[in-house]
Amino acid sequence: MWADVHKCTTPDGRVIFSDQPCTVGQVAGKTRFGAASPAATTTVEPPPPAGKDASAMEREAMRTRMRAAFTPECRALSDRITRYVKQASDQTPDAVVIEDMARFEEKCAVQTSGITQAEMDRKAAERKVQEVQLACQEKRRVIEVRRTIRASLSAQEQQVLNQIETEVARECR
Repeated sequence: MWADVHKCTTPDGRVIFSDQPCTVGQVAGKTRFGAASPAATTTVEPPPPAGKDASAMEREAMRTRMRAAFTPECRALSDRITRYVKQASDQTPDAVVIEDMARFEEKCAVQTSGITQAEMDRKAAERKVQEVQLACQEKRRVIEVRRTIRASLSAQEQQVLNQIETEVARECR
């Protein structure tokens, strides 16, 4: 019989390993470890590797950045736990797996939280840059349209156009 292990990441970045499924709002992962019962002697072929889409590549890049931010001790614990998850076999005693999971939670929870917050801040900054770029693109479009009819604009409309041109020159480089 296999034992299910659920690795849940809370919104504040804490990693929790449990035998229960993750609650709503947590990022979930699930694996199996333990000994197979004698009745389960058939082997299952793993599915062929799927091509990575953009979101999968972004998640992989995020994992790489987060792993690099860990201290060597936390990185080693994380690597060991990842190996246990990938092995999904009885090669490692359950007590060792649980002990390493608890040690990771104890020693690396604060780091994980900080790293997760830094990653969220990085994504927010990327979104902000993209929003500014879109706003600049829209302002440039308005300027191009208005320049063609500048002579027919009222004095107030010309003043607004001049303000937009100034903003674009200052903010959109």
